[in-house]
This record gives sequence, C-alpha cells and structure tokens, in this order.
Amino acid sequence: MTVAVGDTVFLEQYLINTRVYGVVTPAGTPPEFWATYEIQGDQGTLTMAAVLGPTGPAGVDAFAMHLQTDPYDSPDELPNTLTNTAADIGKYWAFDDLDASGNVIGSSLWVWYGTSYRRLMLGSPGPPGPVPIITPTVSLVPPGTASSITVGGTPLYPDWHLDLEEIPGPTGPAAAMALCPDVDLHTTVPTPGDLLGYTGRTTTISGTSYPLWVPVSVSQLVPGPYSMPENAFTSFSGLSQRAAIGSFAIPPQPFPWTPVVWGHIGAFGLELSANPLQIGCEVLLGDPTSGQQVGRGFGNSLGEVNIMPHYSTPTTPGGAITPTNGMAVVPANHSSPAQGTIYISLYNDGNIGVYQFSPTDAQVMVLVMPVNPGG
Repeated sequence: MTVAVGDTVFLEQYLINTRVYGVVTPAGTPPEFWATYEIQGDQGTLTMAAVLGPTGPAGVDAFAMHLQTDPYDSPDELPNTLTNTAADIGKYWAFDDLDASGNVIGSSLWVWYGTSYRRLMLGSPGPPGPVPIITPTVSLVPPGTASSITVGGTPLYPDWHLDLEEIPGPTGPAAAMALCPDVDLHTTVPTPGDLLGYTGRTTTISGTSYPLWVPVSVSQLVPGPYSMPENAFTSFSGLSQRAAIGSFAIPPQPFPWTPVVWGHIGAFGLELSANPLQIGCEVLLGDPTSGQQVGRGFGNSLGEVNIMPHYSTPTTPGGAITPTNGMAVVPANHSSPAQGTIYISLYNDGNIGVYQFSPTDAQVMVLVMPVNPGG
C-alpha cells in the first residue's frame, strides 16, 4: 500500500473506559472552548469547561427509601396491594439480574412510586471482559466407569477432554424389514410363503458392499417330482447292446438342479446261452449315448429291472455327485431342451442276444433336486 504525507493510517484499536469531568466556571464569565483527553492504557480522562448557571427553584423533596426483606425470588412475586400513600411509597426490594444461563450479572432495585414499580439498576456496566475459546473433546468410557473431565490449555484458549460413561438406553423397537437398506421388497413383490434369499445382487452402504436380500419363492428350495408315464416309452425287439426305449424332458427350472431317478421296467431275452441274457437299463442326462449317467437298473434272469440313482461306470468308478461339485447339473432356466432331458435305454448286461421290451407297467419318477454348483 502506498502512503502519502498527510494520509490517515489505521494503527490499532482499543476499547477504552472514559471518565468525563467538567470544570465549573462562574456565570457571566467569557465562554471557554477547551478540552483535554488523557489516555493511559485502556483508561481515558476527558476534561472540559462546565458553565455554572444561576440557582433554580427548589425541587420537591424525595421520598425516603424503605428496604423490604421479603424472601422473593423474582420481581413477578412483588405485591400488587400497595397504595399511593406515604406508608407504601418508597418501599423497595433488591433482586439479582441474571443472564439466559442463570448467571448473576448485576443487581436492581424495584421501588414503589405510588402507582407502579420502577426498576433502578445499581452501579454501571463495565467494559466486556475477554471471552475464552473452549475446545471440547469427548470419549466414551465403558458402563460402570466414572465420568471425568481433564482441563488444559490457557485461560483464553482452554481445552476440555470429557470421559463420559456410556450408559445404554432401553432397547428400541425393531425396524421394519422393508426399511432395511440391504433388503429389496420392491423389485420383486413378496407373496405368501416367500423367504428372504440372496441371489447374487449386492448393495453399497457407506462405501461397503453388502448382500442384497430379496423375496424368494419357497418352491425354488423344495424338490419337485415329475413322472415319466407308460406311454412315454417305446417298444423294442431285436439284437443290440444298447437300445433306446424313451426320453423325458423336464421343463426349465428357475434354479440349478440335478435329476434323481427311480423306476422299473420289464425286458425278456429270447435266447439263452451259457451266460443267460441279463437285460438291464441305463438313464443318461443330456444325450442318449454320451450323456452323464444318472440312473441304472441291472438285469436279472427274471427280466424285472429296478432303476435307481447311479453315477459311476466301469470306466469312471469314482463318479459321484455332491451338492456343489457340478456333476449332472442342469443350469437354471436352461434354453436347450436336451440339457434337461433324460434318455432311457435298455442295456444288455449279459451276452449279446435277441430280446424284447414292452412299455406295459413301465414307469420312471424324476425328482428335481436344487443344487448349488458354485459352492
């Protein structure tokens, strides 16, 4: 900033308590125009001429003041039965003046003037004092530990550290499940019998990803039965190691599943040899010749074949399913019909020979079992 000669430049600002005095001069003297103002620190004295005029008429005598000692707490309790008589005029009560926090900041007299009270303040207000800037910090301590406060800093810049006992309140009401941020009951409206399930969706709460729970039909968790009726089988008569006698397509399901197959058929050999004909049955999933074996029925000399779940073969003797290993699993909502189709074939467990099969009384039951191939 550029300063030129004669400029007024602000140097400092002070809050000063000033005393004002007048020097009395007799009436008729020439008027004087002078004043002095002396300042030391935050105290100042202003002195100027005060002209003394002629004596005026006598004033009215003031009434005497009579202190009352009734134990009143506030002016609202002052009596309203006083009269405009010498016996009551001048009665007064002293009260503390309080700020909004209840601190005493002064005193006042409430004087009865005959028709009303008048408040007279005692003394005069001084300059405002310094205001401390307080920095509080709070820590919670376990229940049963006494609360405490540690004061530090300076008088103008104190800091308070409060250790406050953590007192648990009463248990509040449980929130409605629909109001929880990790529950979505709006995208899929729940119906009677639904359960909350995790379908792979997530939601982010305060920067952290959480599973999102949605209504899931209980039917998705319960195995469902399907039966392959007698008229779904086809007859066979001839010479073959393996002969197809029927297939059955399971409708797409909204979840991954595996078929559990039970059933029975009848097949008879027409020729006997040193090793009698033993006509059995195999059930494959997904393809009539290369599909995953899910059921087997072993032939016997009676021609009655009972089909049961069976997954190992002579070339894969360790074949077995678990709920999570992905064997013989049909994906949810499969789009290729063959994925959910089981193929029934006669399988000659004995010597090659001519045999025949009739669908009469044949029956297969398929239990659709939900699985979790992803573990």
